Amino acid sequence: MHAEWGRAAATATSPAAIGLAGMAMALDEWAAGATRALFEKAVAQDGFAVEAKGELARFQEGLRATHEGEPSHNTVLGHSYGSTVAGYAARDHGMATDEIVFLGSPGVGVEHARELGVPPEHVWSGTSGDDVIDHATPSLDPRDFFDGEDDHWFGMNPSDPHFGARSLETDPDGGHTDYWDRRTSLESMARVVAGVEKGHP
Repeated sequence: MHAEWGRAAATATSPAAIGLAGMAMALDEWAAGATRALFEKAVAQDGFAVEAKGELARFQEGLRATHEGEPSHNTVLGHSYGSTVAGYAARDHGMATDEIVFLGSPGVGVEHARELGVPPEHVWSGTSGDDVIDHATPSLDPRDFFDGEDDHWFGMNPSDPHFGARSLETDPDGGHTDYWDRRTSLESMARVVAGVEKGHP
Protein backbone atom coordinates (compact mmCIF):
# COMPACT_ATOMS: atom_id res chain seq x y z
CA MET A 1 0.00 0.00 0.00
CA HIS A 2 2.94 2.34 0.63
CA ALA A 3 3.89 1.89 -3.02
CA GLU A 4 0.40 2.93 -4.08
CA TRP A 5 0.58 6.14 -2.04
CA GLY A 6 3.97 6.82 -3.63
CA ARG A 7 2.43 6.47 -7.06
CA ALA A 8 -0.40 8.82 -6.15
CA ALA A 9 2.10 11.38 -4.92
CA ALA A 10 4.05 11.09 -8.16
CA THR A 11 0.89 11.69 -10.18
CA ALA A 12 -0.16 14.63 -8.04
CA THR A 13 3.23 16.35 -8.36
CA SER A 14 3.59 15.73 -12.09
CA PRO A 15 1.57 18.82 -13.10
CA ALA A 16 4.34 21.00 -11.68
CA ALA A 17 6.88 19.11 -13.75
CA ILE A 18 5.03 19.93 -16.97
CA GLY A 19 4.33 23.54 -16.11
CA LEU A 20 0.86 23.22 -14.58
CA ALA A 21 1.61 24.29 -11.02
CA GLY A 22 -0.61 26.62 -9.03
CA MET A 23 -3.97 25.02 -9.85
CA ALA A 24 -6.49 23.83 -7.28
CA MET A 25 -6.64 20.06 -7.65
CA ALA A 26 -7.66 17.00 -5.70
CA LEU A 27 -6.50 13.52 -6.62
CA ASP A 28 -7.89 10.26 -5.34
CA GLU A 29 -6.04 7.21 -6.57
CA TRP A 30 -8.28 4.33 -5.57
CA ALA A 31 -5.90 1.46 -4.88
CA ALA A 32 -8.49 -1.07 -3.73
CA GLY A 33 -7.58 -4.37 -5.28
CA ALA A 34 -4.17 -3.19 -6.37
CA THR A 35 -2.22 -5.65 -4.25
CA ARG A 36 -1.51 -9.07 -5.64
CA ALA A 37 -3.21 -10.90 -2.76
CA LEU A 38 -6.43 -8.97 -3.15
CA PHE A 39 -6.32 -9.36 -6.92
CA GLU A 40 -6.05 -13.12 -6.55
CA LYS A 41 -9.03 -13.19 -4.19
CA ALA A 42 -11.07 -10.99 -6.52
CA VAL A 43 -10.59 -13.09 -9.66
CA ALA A 44 -13.80 -12.92 -11.70
CA GLN A 45 -15.79 -11.80 -8.62
CA ASP A 46 -17.12 -8.37 -7.80
CA GLY A 47 -17.71 -8.76 -4.06
CA PHE A 48 -14.88 -6.43 -3.07
CA ALA A 49 -16.11 -3.75 -5.48
CA VAL A 50 -19.63 -4.04 -4.09
CA GLU A 51 -18.30 -3.59 -0.56
CA ALA A 52 -15.98 -0.69 -1.36
CA LYS A 53 -18.08 1.39 -3.77
CA GLY A 54 -20.03 3.22 -1.06
CA GLU A 55 -16.88 4.11 0.86
CA LEU A 56 -15.31 5.64 -2.24
CA ALA A 57 -18.44 7.64 -3.07
CA ARG A 58 -18.64 8.97 0.49
CA PHE A 59 -14.98 9.89 0.44
CA GLN A 60 -15.49 11.94 -2.71
CA GLU A 61 -18.48 13.68 -1.16
CA GLY A 62 -16.34 14.50 1.84
CA LEU A 63 -13.69 16.10 -0.33
CA ARG A 64 -16.30 18.41 -1.84
CA ALA A 65 -17.91 19.23 1.49
CA THR A 66 -14.68 20.09 3.30
CA HIS A 67 -12.94 21.98 0.51
CA GLU A 68 -12.52 25.71 1.05
CA GLY A 69 -11.76 28.46 -1.41
CA GLU A 70 -11.94 28.18 -5.18
CA PRO A 71 -13.60 24.97 -6.45
CA SER A 72 -11.02 22.26 -6.96
CA HIS A 73 -10.73 20.07 -10.03
CA ASN A 74 -11.19 16.55 -8.63
CA THR A 75 -10.06 13.37 -10.33
CA VAL A 76 -10.50 9.72 -9.41
CA LEU A 77 -7.87 7.34 -10.80
CA GLY A 78 -8.79 3.66 -10.73
CA HIS A 79 -6.12 1.10 -11.59
CA SER A 80 -6.81 -2.60 -12.20
CA TYR A 81 -9.50 -3.81 -9.77
CA GLY A 82 -9.53 -0.31 -8.34
CA SER A 83 -11.07 0.80 -11.64
CA THR A 84 -13.90 -1.66 -11.03
CA VAL A 85 -14.50 -0.11 -7.61
CA ALA A 86 -14.52 3.37 -9.15
CA GLY A 87 -16.93 2.27 -11.87
CA TYR A 88 -19.31 0.65 -9.41
CA ALA A 89 -19.22 3.74 -7.17
CA ALA A 90 -20.00 6.05 -10.08
CA ARG A 91 -22.72 3.78 -11.43
CA ASP A 92 -24.54 3.08 -8.18
CA HIS A 93 -23.90 6.17 -6.04
CA GLY A 94 -22.61 8.88 -8.31
CA MET A 95 -19.25 10.42 -7.51
CA ALA A 96 -18.49 14.04 -6.70
CA THR A 97 -15.64 14.24 -9.18
CA ASP A 98 -14.81 16.12 -12.35
CA GLU A 99 -12.84 13.37 -14.06
CA ILE A 100 -12.69 9.57 -13.87
CA VAL A 101 -9.61 7.75 -15.16
CA PHE A 102 -9.38 4.00 -15.66
CA LEU A 103 -6.03 2.24 -16.10
CA GLY A 104 -5.49 -1.40 -16.99
CA SER A 105 -9.12 -2.20 -16.24
CA PRO A 106 -10.89 -5.58 -16.08
CA GLY A 107 -14.21 -3.73 -16.57
CA VAL A 108 -16.08 -1.08 -14.62
CA GLY A 109 -19.61 -2.47 -14.34
CA VAL A 110 -21.18 -0.63 -17.28
CA GLU A 111 -21.23 -0.95 -21.05
CA HIS A 112 -20.84 2.75 -21.87
CA ALA A 113 -19.22 5.79 -20.29
CA ARG A 114 -22.52 7.68 -20.21
CA GLU A 115 -23.74 5.27 -17.48
CA LEU A 116 -21.19 6.61 -14.98
CA GLY A 117 -22.96 9.82 -14.03
CA VAL A 118 -20.37 12.22 -15.44
CA PRO A 119 -20.21 13.50 -19.01
CA PRO A 120 -18.47 10.90 -21.22
CA GLU A 121 -15.93 13.50 -22.29
CA HIS A 122 -14.69 13.48 -18.67
CA VAL A 123 -14.22 9.71 -18.56
CA TRP A 124 -10.77 8.52 -19.62
CA SER A 125 -9.26 5.07 -20.08
CA GLY A 126 -5.87 3.74 -21.04
CA THR A 127 -4.34 0.29 -21.37
CA SER A 128 -0.64 -0.03 -22.12
CA GLY A 129 0.47 -2.18 -25.00
CA ASP A 130 2.02 -4.94 -22.88
CA ASP A 131 -0.62 -4.92 -20.13
CA VAL A 132 -1.75 -8.51 -19.60
CA ILE A 133 -5.19 -7.35 -18.46
CA ASP A 134 -6.52 -7.54 -22.01
CA HIS A 135 -5.68 -11.22 -22.24
CA ALA A 136 -6.09 -12.30 -18.62
CA THR A 137 -9.64 -11.06 -17.93
CA PRO A 138 -11.97 -12.08 -20.76
CA SER A 139 -15.65 -12.29 -19.89
CA LEU A 140 -16.69 -15.65 -18.47
CA ASP A 141 -20.30 -15.19 -19.55
CA PRO A 142 -21.04 -17.54 -22.49
CA ARG A 143 -23.34 -14.89 -23.95
CA ASP A 144 -20.29 -12.69 -24.55
CA PHE A 145 -18.16 -15.29 -26.32
CA PHE A 146 -19.31 -14.51 -29.85
CA ASP A 147 -20.83 -11.04 -29.66
CA GLY A 148 -17.79 -9.38 -31.18
CA GLU A 149 -17.33 -6.96 -28.28
CA ASP A 150 -14.28 -6.55 -26.03
CA ASP A 151 -15.91 -7.81 -22.85
CA HIS A 152 -13.93 -8.25 -19.65
CA TRP A 153 -14.87 -9.76 -16.30
CA PHE A 154 -16.85 -6.74 -15.17
CA GLY A 155 -18.20 -5.29 -18.41
CA MET A 156 -16.88 -3.86 -21.62
CA ASN A 157 -13.24 -2.86 -21.71
CA PRO A 158 -13.37 0.90 -21.01
CA SER A 159 -10.38 1.38 -23.31
CA ASP A 160 -12.40 0.04 -26.25
CA PRO A 161 -13.55 2.93 -28.49
CA HIS A 162 -17.14 1.62 -28.36
CA PHE A 163 -17.21 2.27 -24.61
CA GLY A 164 -17.30 6.00 -25.27
CA ALA A 165 -14.51 7.15 -22.94
CA ARG A 166 -11.70 9.39 -24.07
CA SER A 167 -8.45 7.63 -24.81
CA LEU A 168 -5.67 8.20 -22.30
CA GLU A 169 -2.28 8.00 -23.98
CA THR A 170 -0.10 5.29 -22.46
CA ASP A 171 3.16 3.59 -23.34
CA PRO A 172 3.08 0.95 -26.10
CA ASP A 173 5.52 -1.29 -24.25
CA GLY A 174 4.27 -0.63 -20.71
CA GLY A 175 3.02 -3.45 -18.49
CA HIS A 176 0.23 -3.68 -15.93
CA THR A 177 2.23 -2.05 -13.14
CA ASP A 178 4.14 0.49 -15.25
CA TYR A 179 1.64 3.35 -15.49
CA TRP A 180 3.36 5.39 -12.78
CA ASP A 181 6.86 4.62 -14.04
CA ARG A 182 6.56 5.70 -17.68
CA ARG A 183 6.64 9.32 -18.80
CA THR A 184 3.86 9.11 -21.39
CA SER A 185 1.20 7.66 -19.12
CA LEU A 186 2.29 9.72 -16.11
CA GLU A 187 2.07 12.99 -18.03
CA SER A 188 -1.28 11.96 -19.53
CA MET A 189 -2.70 11.42 -16.05
CA ALA A 190 -1.18 14.67 -14.82
CA ARG A 191 -2.91 16.65 -17.56
CA VAL A 192 -6.28 15.12 -16.72
CA VAL A 193 -5.74 15.89 -13.04
CA ALA A 194 -4.85 19.48 -13.93
CA GLY A 195 -7.72 19.82 -16.38
CA VAL A 196 -5.42 20.80 -19.25
CA GLU A 197 -5.60 19.37 -22.77
CA LYS A 198 -2.44 18.14 -24.42
CA GLY A 199 -0.94 20.89 -26.54
CA HIS A 200 -2.69 23.63 -24.52
CA PRO A 201 -0.56 24.34 -21.42
